[in-house]
Amino acid sequence: MHQTIAIITKADDQEEALDNAKELFRTEIKEKSTGYDYCIPYNGNVIDRSGMDIKWEPSLVRSVNGKRIIEYIFDAQMDDKLESLKKVRKELAMYSNEDICNGDKTDMLTYNMQYVGAYNGPSVRLYCEDFFEVRTRKNLNVVMENTTYYDWIVPMDSHF
Repeated sequence: MHQTIAIITKADDQEEALDNAKELFRTEIKEKSTGYDYCIPYNGNVIDRSGMDIKWEPSLVRSVNGKRIIEYIFDAQMDDKLESLKKVRKELAMYSNEDICNGDKTDMLTYNMQYVGAYNGPSVRLYCEDFFEVRTRKNLNVVMENTTYYDWIVPMDSHF
């Protein structure tokens, strides 16, 4: 399965940002999370919700493109969370407390509840250099308030 991740890292240039993100993936994310095999940087463009073209490449966090990447990643992460929350609300109404406690036919409910509890979806994750995973708008605001002109966002395709 593939998962989009983006890593915010400090670097002097785009090449160093890419190298740092790959190293962080290898030494922090891959080793501390189960199931990751590899990651490769994206090379191309995506369209955000407003129809804006985003260059899917390492970008300075404070640049227009960097901010677009971060918002795109964060919005996708929140969309996954809200979709799982919607499923949980619907599924909770379908089962009795006894069914849920006994696990009778509630595998998808449990699965969706785990997504909501983890504050992220299965397809998108945003990390900072210190392996701080950005899971809420409050986390994102803290990250953005503390960025410097040396911070880069590196979007990558990971496999697990």
